[in-house]
Amino acid sequence: MLKKQKKGFTIVELVVVIAVIAILAAVLIPTFAGLIKKANQSVDIQATRQMNTLLASSEGGGTPVNSIDDVIKTLNEENIDLDNYKPLTSGRTFYWYKTENRILYVDENNSVLYPEEYKNVDVANEKGTLYSLNGEIKMESYTVTEEAGEKQVSVSNGGQLVSLINDYNKNNGDAKAVKKITLASDIDLKGATYKFVGDKNGKIGFSSNLVLDGNNHTIYGFRDDQNSIFGSGEYAQKGYGYGMFYSIGENANVTIQNIKFSGMVVKDSENESTGTLGLIAGYVYGNLKLENVTIENSLVSGFQKVGAIAGRVDGSLELDNVTLKNVQVKGDVEAAKLVGYVTGNTTVNNVVATENVTVSNNSGTFDEIYGSWGREISKSDMATATGIAQNGKLYVSSKTKNSAGNYYIWSCITEDYFWKVIGEEQSIFQIGEDNYYWYGLSTSENITKA
Repeated sequence: MLKKQKKGFTIVELVVVIAVIAILAAVLIPTFAGLIKKANQSVDIQATRQMNTLLASSEGGGTPVNSIDDVIKTLNEENIDLDNYKPLTSGRTFYWYKTENRILYVDENNSVLYPEEYKNVDVANEKGTLYSLNGEIKMESYTVTEEAGEKQVSVSNGGQLVSLINDYNKNNGDAKAVKKITLASDIDLKGATYKFVGDKNGKIGFSSNLVLDGNNHTIYGFRDDQNSIFGSGEYAQKGYGYGMFYSIGENANVTIQNIKFSGMVVKDSENESTGTLGLIAGYVYGNLKLENVTIENSLVSGFQKVGAIAGRVDGSLELDNVTLKNVQVKGDVEAAKLVGYVTGNTTVNNVVATENVTVSNNSGTFDEIYGSWGREISKSDMATATGIAQNGKLYVSSKTKNSAGNYYIWSCITEDYFWKVIGEEQSIFQIGEDNYYWYGLSTSENITKA
């Protein structure tokens, strides 16, 4: 009996089948990709529409929206959180347009796709009016040059500056060897959350010597907060150390000169007992010098150790011709106009801290704190507690009983320039019939001009 021989595909047949499959894939995959992109874009546009509806409603309800911080609060109240701040479509960005208080949906070429009425907005050339919701902007290449044996970089846009900071933090290329950054034009970071981190050990931190020379230009829209995706990722120092520099290390010398900062937002979560925030630096263990610097239309907000310049200074801070305009400093403990907590040497020449510079409490006003927690701690009370009479006013922020049944009292807000530590002794003293336990006594003290 003859066996039937099974016949397989010939090589020619296999080649033909594979070719047909390849042709179908070439035709269908772009179609599917296009359909997916269209679907994602539709979802992004719907998200934009929803966010703008919420912002419009907040205006009608009388809630002021003056900064990206206010926008985040408004959106968070309606459960639109971090996951919604990044578009589904690759290369797209949600920007808050400050001028109109609206969210714009923008493509990789900086063209506004939605809403239609804002398609004429020049995203690439707007200065200080756009903030990325997720804290990211497109990076661009920069060139490192050498002059007199020192590596330098001239930057002309926000993409170059964030790329340089990113490379420094990752120790890529020549970035960490750069000793001077010069602005060739105004820089708009558009709400980007890129800061100098260096070593995550606070006292080491940013360990290089660096001069940032603004060349009389402006940096717009720096942002460091836990509300941005990028800021809460690999560069986040969750809990402590917010600002353009997380920490200026004890061996570092940083000079910032001839520059204006506008629209900065540095903010910690209001629900955490954390802090050490400044618009320029969280910690200063080394030396920081600001010369001919203006900071305007900016916000720094956290729980403790909060100042417009730095959160805490253990090293040296020198300010020469520094101007603050329309700056809000908000904190619950140790918050002041310039530095929240000072233990080092501070030299100040020609500081102008006027034009609507406010220091306030995240939990309420001075009167509310005063009413809630008893009364202002007076000079005589401080003398009773420590045996040393000190100048300034201390406000009760909170009080809880310790294991011995005594109350902790935290010093709070001052309208003066900074809090200066005058003693770490733990002292018990009496106000009325209550015994209080003072922890880390501090007092407000004016900086003496040189």
